[in-house]
Amino acid sequence: MPTRKVAEGEDVVSLAVPTGVPWNKVWADSQNDALRRKRKSPHLLAVGDEVFLPELEKKTESAPSDTLNRFKAKGDRVRFRVRLFERKTSAKHEQAGTSPSEYVEPEFAKLEEKAVASTPFELFADGLSVKKGKTDGNGYLDIELPSRVREGLLVLNPGDADKSRRIDLKWRHLGPVEELSGVCQRLTNLGIPCPPRPTAVTPQIEDAVAAFQQRRGLEPTGRIDAKLRDELVKAHGS
Repeated sequence: MPTRKVAEGEDVVSLAVPTGVPWNKVWADSQNDALRRKRKSPHLLAVGDEVFLPELEKKTESAPSDTLNRFKAKGDRVRFRVRLFERKTSAKHEQAGTSPSEYVEPEFAKLEEKAVASTPFELFADGLSVKKGKTDGNGYLDIELPSRVREGLLVLNPGDADKSRRIDLKWRHLGPVEELSGVCQRLTNLGIPCPPRPTAVTPQIEDAVAAFQQRRGLEPTGRIDAKLRDELVKAHGS
């Protein structure tokens, strides 16, 4: 099979599914060695990255011809883990995994973090309800989903008009933290708005970085360096 260039919303898992080859085998293929050195996770690729897709190996199974034989195909699943926080905001419908369509100067002083603990939720994936339950005592939601899912909706306090909160989800839209766009996506997801699809560091991005550094007890330099990226991954979770 040919080498594929990654488009927006794709990762190794989504590229592997149509081929029938397990995604971990695709990721481990020797022809993807350079990609593994460049990107630390098969789920965090940048647009334009190249992925080699090996061919599916055929396997033969023997079985009696006079009996009913059942064969079960293995389906890849992916882990979805997120921690939710309350914010001082009137917005009840939000987005996660993508940057906002329009940059808004953030009011950093008003941001306060409080985990959304033991809160009822319903999770939808590609239009189907896949899980109902409660976040844990620290505000985490941790479940497995079919690898093919692309978009979702998380509803907190479903059925309660006063407390309901809706968060749009887009899986595989998070870029590598090594890229400027990946830095901005993580800042936005952490409640610090950052310009979408940036091509260069701007004063607005420096302000957002400085606000994050200050929140984490670091010197608010506004510089994007290895230390900043490491701290972003710790705070964001990926």
